[in-house]
Amino acid sequence: MILIITVVISGCGRKTDDLSMVENQSETTIETAEAVTIADEAEKVDETETVSVQVDDSESEEEEASSKEEPDSESDDINEDKAAKEPAQVKEDGVIEDKETDKAKAEPQADADTAKGAEAPAVPELPTEPVAIEPVPVAPVPVPVAAANVVIIGDSRCVQMRDSTGGGGCVWICENGKRYEWFAENAVPRADAVVGKGTKVVVCMGVNDPGGASKYAALVNVMAAQWAARGAKTYYVSVNPVWENPYTSEEEVMNFNATILPQLVGVRWIDTHTYLMNTGYNLVDGLHYDNATNVKIFSAIIGSL
Repeated sequence: MILIITVVISGCGRKTDDLSMVENQSETTIETAEAVTIADEAEKVDETETVSVQVDDSESEEEEASSKEEPDSESDDINEDKAAKEPAQVKEDGVIEDKETDKAKAEPQADADTAKGAEAPAVPELPTEPVAIEPVPVAPVPVPVAAANVVIIGDSRCVQMRDSTGGGGCVWICENGKRYEWFAENAVPRADAVVGKGTKVVVCMGVNDPGGASKYAALVNVMAAQWAARGAKTYYVSVNPVWENPYTSEEEVMNFNATILPQLVGVRWIDTHTYLMNTGYNLVDGLHYDNATNVKIFSAIIGSL
């Protein structure tokens, strides 16, 4: 539409010029005819245009000249920016293609080729939860079975040894925390009731009252003589090692063993204290042993009968 309006203005200007040239200068007939033809074409343009434009004849030439000399700066800036951002290239067949578009099409393919050529090494997936490690099964220590008529008398250490071995075929007379008074008043009468020919009585007392070694020796000697008359044998097991605990020290344990051993008469001594010191042992609270050590002590006792 802008181009058509410019033609109208140019046509009107030319019409005025051509008519004045005919009136004032008396040009040739051919030039006059051409001017009239141009004027007619301009009038046709005016009649077919729907937009009416009023043109001042005196200013038409000046506006036309200024429009040619002073192009629109904003249009030029926009066109320059557009040309800078969208450089075009004409191919041989006349089709215009955008360089940036071609570059954009090529870049994803290049990125894909680069990623394909240099793939990162696979990272192993870590478990979301801790992995439980199955313990290696350990073969249980075989528990020996005592011969018939084995009676074991003791305190809490014997209670745990009985539980760790499942009894081992023995008769157990034992309770937790017991001392000499319980041994004399309760344990000895119960054992005496079952002693006969071939019975083996094993005494494991003293850790709870290490100062009573002489009392234990005196009573055991008397009972051992009586049971021997029935065909039975009596054994005394040393008080075994301790670690730090609120009740008994290792020094007291060693003094007990050293005191009672020379006083025993007619009683066989089973020195498991020295055996554990030489072969090793485990305590769970400084006073009581773990299952493996309990089985170890029981095996040593049965092997000594």
